[in-house]
Amino acid sequence: YPTRAVSGEEKRPSLLARTVERLFLGSGVTCAAWEAKDPLAGIVTRENAYALLCASWREDTPLHAVLREAFAGTNEEDRLRRAVDRAKDKRFSIQDRSVSRRLFGRTLALSPSRLETYFGCAFAYFCSSGLHLKKKRKAEFSPLESGMLIHYVLEVLIRKYCASGVPLPEDRALREETAKLVEEYLVDRVEDRDAMDERFHYLFTRLCGMLARLTRRLYAEFSQSAFVPYAFEAPIEMDAENRPLVFETPGGNRVFVRGVVDRIDLCESAEGKYLRVVDYKSGLKRFQLSDVYYGLNMQMLVYLFTLTENGDKVLRGAIPAGILYMPAREETLTVERSASLEKIAALRADGYRMDGLLLENIAVLERMEQGLDGIFIPAKRKKDGTLDSQSKVATLEEFG
Repeated sequence: YPTRAVSGEEKRPSLLARTVERLFLGSGVTCAAWEAKDPLAGIVTRENAYALLCASWREDTPLHAVLREAFAGTNEEDRLRRAVDRAKDKRFSIQDRSVSRRLFGRTLALSPSRLETYFGCAFAYFCSSGLHLKKKRKAEFSPLESGMLIHYVLEVLIRKYCASGVPLPEDRALREETAKLVEEYLVDRVEDRDAMDERFHYLFTRLCGMLARLTRRLYAEFSQSAFVPYAFEAPIEMDAENRPLVFETPGGNRVFVRGVVDRIDLCESAEGKYLRVVDYKSGLKRFQLSDVYYGLNMQMLVYLFTLTENGDKVLRGAIPAGILYMPAREETLTVERSASLEKIAALRADGYRMDGLLLENIAVLERMEQGLDGIFIPAKRKKDGTLDSQSKVATLEEFG
């Protein structure tokens, strides 16, 4: 592409044109004159040029015609063409089983998040778990934003008050106790708390208040519930009491899903032992069956069925009563300036209502929440005694 006339005057080749010309000097390639504002003016090496060709292979411009001609007959062109030909077939798969085993091994120890990555995008799973590719991230850690801190404080307070029936202290005393637990958790993780910035101190104060209010909410729930906490941070591992379910693939490989359950609740009754699993969520989490259908958001159901089928001697054989997501956060409330404290408290209580999927059994649901008014769990009874249409329930057969 020789230089061409622009508005009656010959346009001088740009720096980009001259750079590419130098790169392929002697190859018989002539470069066009591009605008100086061209964002590609930074190309200075053969690798730059090849990366540009790969990134815009299908574009039909003078620049890309030059690049294609420059790499014609080279190993780079052959490599790119094979990649383009393969991309035309959308059925990406590893054809050689030995390659698959070198990447993933004979035994897949999966986590629920890895499962969801696979069903969300198999290629993303291949990149992360097969090739072990990772994005570069800034090295930082904020203990106040760590879910482990929330789990630690709630475990201590629930064991002390909710599981034992010991009365809760007044608001100020509970807040002070919560702050002390947070301090204990941070003492080994933050060398000099006083040197932390104002944001850290603000998060510390806000977190202590939120955890105190959440503990009071949990105490109110357990005070009227027949379900009691059985275990906290319960691991599901091959060497733990709760062992994962192991599946054999047609190719002779083994697959199992491991993890840690935030909380396990049990209820003893004449009909049997009922089990539910609870997950604390500091972010927004909504349970939808459509997600499960597509292999997403399966974590809690995997935990539930693993524990009822392969849990410790107390849990094994229990009847699945459901899965619940407990909000471990507080949303910003929007209220009028004249709103009463009672209204604010009611709105905040709505934000703590759990989400999930429960067993469609009125007697079992009443053991979770007396009156079934939908205050604590995602199930509510109408005046005629039946559950309303918004209740998130499934029969035992549907759970199966």
